[in-house]
Amino acid sequence: MEPLKTQTYSLNQPAFVHDSQADAEALHVYGEIDLAAEREFESMIEKVAVDGRPIVIDLTACTYIDSCAIHILQRASTRHDVRVVAAEHSTIQRVFQIAGANEFLELAYRPVPHIA
Repeated sequence: MEPLKTQTYSLNQPAFVHDSQADAEALHVYGEIDLAAEREFESMIEKVAVDGRPIVIDLTACTYIDSCAIHILQRASTRHDVRVVAAEHSTIQRVFQIAGANEFLELAYRPVPHIA
């Protein structure tokens, strides 16, 4: 029997996972979106933009986002139907609040279970 294969992610190195769902295209972001990852982040958003379908960008596993990444989300929201989900009470939520991102992004926050 073959051993179970798992995929791991480094929290410092970003990973972008595309998932086609019945009602939208989803882009799950793991790790940090910083200056080194911004070009790849923007490229991935454009890659998942399919036939005008909504794009859900899931940042619940994102550990860092900077102002350039917020600007990428803002530009993407002018070209596509972009919805952003982040972890409730997270650093990402706080950065969005400081930046006033709710003015230009459709944002939702969800609780993330904690391991005790």
